[in-house]
Amino acid sequence: MSAPGDSVWIKNPDSKSSDSFLLGVVDESEGDSRQVKLKGSSVQHKLRKEDLFLANPDGLVTPDNTMLIHLSEPTILENVQQRFKQKEIYTLTGTILLAMNPFQLLPIYSDEKKADYKGKRMGQAPPHVYSVAECAYQSLSKMQKSQSVLVSGESGAGKTETNKALMYYLAWRSKNSGGQRDLAEVILQSNPVLEAFGNAKTSRNNNSSRFGKFIKI
Repeated sequence: MSAPGDSVWIKNPDSKSSDSFLLGVVDESEGDSRQVKLKGSSVQHKLRKEDLFLANPDGLVTPDNTMLIHLSEPTILENVQQRFKQKEIYTLTGTILLAMNPFQLLPIYSDEKKADYKGKRMGQAPPHVYSVAECAYQSLSKMQKSQSVLVSGESGAGKTETNKALMYYLAWRSKNSGGQRDLAEVILQSNPVLEAFGNAKTSRNNNSSRFGKFIKI
């Protein structure tokens, strides 16, 4: 329930804008209607109270979206965006990991980084694809049953690179002797063969996979 003075998100009426939501402040309240003044602007919108989303306090950025005070589509987008600006490309939503493609190389993949996640439950270390791989490894070891990891996203989201990071971690985590990393390399080397048959250039991705991949180890 929004009241005068509350910070709120509203849907952007400009469908061509890159901003899906706009931040404003409730100026007036009358029945089921609210007068919202956009922050940094004199523009006002009269909306139904159901069309408003309460905003979180300024500066509130969390590694897990479920830790937000107000949880909604615009607050999740804002939290992920603020983390992305800090080059934190991973954000948890409970046990689901959201990944934003930085389109650049970041120094966040190494054996030293892998060691930070060994033996830890999800949420005990900063969000990372290694945490998902560690969770699968622990469940496999404890339950002695096959585990599945689903990597999904739109074209250019970084699914292929994420899958590589998952496999490298599992190979590193499970090795008792040499050769485990070589196994991951062999499996990953199948990618160019598959890509030769099913990839295409799209407006958003120069090397877009036009098929699903199921890898069993």
